Amino acid sequence: MDYANFPNLTSVYSPNREACLVLNKTKILINLYEGIPETLLLNVIAWFFLILLFTLLRQQAWDYGRLALVNSHGENKRWTQLFYAHGNVPGGGGAMNGSTETSDTLNSLSIDRGCFSWIVATFRLTKEQILTHSGPDAVHYLSFQRHLIVVMGIMTVISIAIILPINFSGTLSGDKNSFGHTTISNLEPDSPSMWAHVVFAIAYVPMVVLIMRRASGRNAFKTAPTRTIMATNISQGDCSKTIIRTYLQQLFPDVTIEDIQLAYNISSLIKAAEEYERTVEARIYCEAHRNRDAIQAQPSCFSCEKVDALEYYKDHEVQLAGEVARMRASALNEPLGIAFVTLNSAHEAQHVMLHFKPGTYREWNLSFAPAPSDIFWENLNIDTAQWYCKWATVNFALFLFLFFLTTPVIIVNQLDTLSLTKNTTTQISKISPLVSEFLPTLLLWSLSALMPVIVAYSDTWLSHWTRSRQNYLIMTKTFGYLLFMILILPSLGLTSAQALLQWTIESNDTYRWECIFLPDK
Repeated sequence: MDYANFPNLTSVYSPNREACLVLNKTKILINLYEGIPETLLLNVIAWFFLILLFTLLRQQAWDYGRLALVNSHGENKRWTQLFYAHGNVPGGGGAMNGSTETSDTLNSLSIDRGCFSWIVATFRLTKEQILTHSGPDAVHYLSFQRHLIVVMGIMTVISIAIILPINFSGTLSGDKNSFGHTTISNLEPDSPSMWAHVVFAIAYVPMVVLIMRRASGRNAFKTAPTRTIMATNISQGDCSKTIIRTYLQQLFPDVTIEDIQLAYNISSLIKAAEEYERTVEARIYCEAHRNRDAIQAQPSCFSCEKVDALEYYKDHEVQLAGEVARMRASALNEPLGIAFVTLNSAHEAQHVMLHFKPGTYREWNLSFAPAPSDIFWENLNIDTAQWYCKWATVNFALFLFLFFLTTPVIIVNQLDTLSLTKNTTTQISKISPLVSEFLPTLLLWSLSALMPVIVAYSDTWLSHWTRSRQNYLIMTKTFGYLLFMILILPSLGLTSAQALLQWTIESNDTYRWECIFLPDK
């Protein structure tokens, strides 16, 4: 056989990087800037449909929201009288003021009964209306988000007006229609224009710090001055109203103490009282429907015996009433070393807070008391050492889960690995280009929505003393995790925090920084 006539099989065509990416690209709408305009267009369309869906759902559920607003001031009333005297609730002025505030809020919200009028009404809401309707945490959170929008707006203007023209003036990466032509990889390494990136990157740090310091969200867990003071770290021997009153009167003889209430261990009492209330509601329901149909209850899941529901709930109500009474008597014998001292005015409370210094015998800690509805009364029995132990455990587990397991790029890389294998090439290639293009974005959206839920549930187990403190930590931790998982780590070209750790330890290996700003990335 004459092998001389055969072509040279050893010469293999190897196109450059740009050619490979162009040949393997499947366009959906337009082939410009690696699909960025089409992605923006699809996102705008999806945003419009989401706004329309929210508008329709809100229109249907408006009455439910109004009823929830009317009833919002009636929650958690049964425990406040244990700690606060009548009329001493911080920020409250009695039932008349509460009903007036609710009426004003309802009148202000009645203007957006139209289908799309809620958009205009949202921008017209004042801070006082938001505070009355949703509480201080909503004000802090919205202030935090407002300042973030300002920061991102400034960065966007600088990036489009200054950074983008500088990057576009280079000649290293692609043509004018490629995404790489708009990035820093398009500039020469020794170009003076590189200093613009350095200067603005350094200037962003103080700018963000100064703007975000103005956000009221940083003080979300701090309590505004009221005339009620919360004293903690009181020894068991001093847990007496007489001792507390005498000690404070000796230190501040010009101050008028109107009321002193001690905090007790009521974690078990609250659970029993909630079960008692459910039983009472069930008994009332059975009495109202007794003449219609016979109602029967099944006391145990493992028993087939059925009893009369009304008689069952009556007996259960009597049993729980006795149990609640016993727990209440037991709780009154277990003071927690926490007292709520109500003075004559907020000015006197500020005077005590300013001049009080813990002594050698009584190392009390004083702070302005949060609102009764803001306190988790069942968590006041959690001491500091136990809380920090739970805090370390929860945050370490959360760090491992969110950083090492849920980085979206890991899943995308696994799909890329599968597509390179010989056995699965045919099946992977059958995936629609719409799915392959938008799968990373879909994963980012899904995990962005799932992460706040995970963080919220983990912080609930920490047993915070106040809802404001819990909401503030949920907000900051969620923002920090999202920042690392979605923005910082992918922008460094790292698939996860595990890759960041390996890159830090393996200092001898050369990292391919030129792969960060490849097209389609």
